[in-house]
Amino acid sequence: MALAAVMASTMGLRASEILKRKVRDLDDDCGILWIDSGKTRNAKRHLRIPEFIRPHLRKLTESQLQDTFVFLSTRPGMPFRYGSLWATVQRLCKLAGTTAVCTHRLRGLYATLAVESGALSETVASSLGHGSFAMTERHYAQASSVSNVKTARVDSLLTSSSTPSVEPESLTQLVLKMSTKQREEWMSATVLSRQNGSSNSR
Repeated sequence: MALAAVMASTMGLRASEILKRKVRDLDDDCGILWIDSGKTRNAKRHLRIPEFIRPHLRKLTESQLQDTFVFLSTRPGMPFRYGSLWATVQRLCKLAGTTAVCTHRLRGLYATLAVESGALSETVASSLGHGSFAMTERHYAQASSVSNVKTARVDSLLTSSSTPSVEPESLTQLVLKMSTKQREEWMSATVLSRQNGSSNSR
């Protein structure tokens, strides 16, 4: 289940979107995840799976039938319950030495980190299954992060003599460059930072 928690934090998935996925939803040798339905009409989408996650998914689903749930529980033919994923996230937070959060908060972490990395707002909204960035900004992305990115972009326009020739790196690209230890430190630091930001705004 730790893999499910990692997918939630690096792909911005809802708990239901993770637990209801079947082997047939994995395409391109576990490179693409298809979500054919969900909470809203915008939930239907296909997402690129981070490279470092793919071998784990391949191992997990090898020799499994297409109609089998990816995260199969000990109950015959049934996926893990939401409570199991929640407990896993709590355990990982404890191991990381940070404040415990629920699975849904990982979507907010993903949105905030994606915005801070320079990803286009429309791209972030689409990856979360939202119709517009307004929903993402209102409920997920940390307000200070959105504000800081806007300020940075204005500053860049005022001080740069030329327009960048490449797009900002995506969250996935940043994560792929990290070592295992760096990823653990990143999870610990960013979750704690988000918690502190929420406390200070109250």
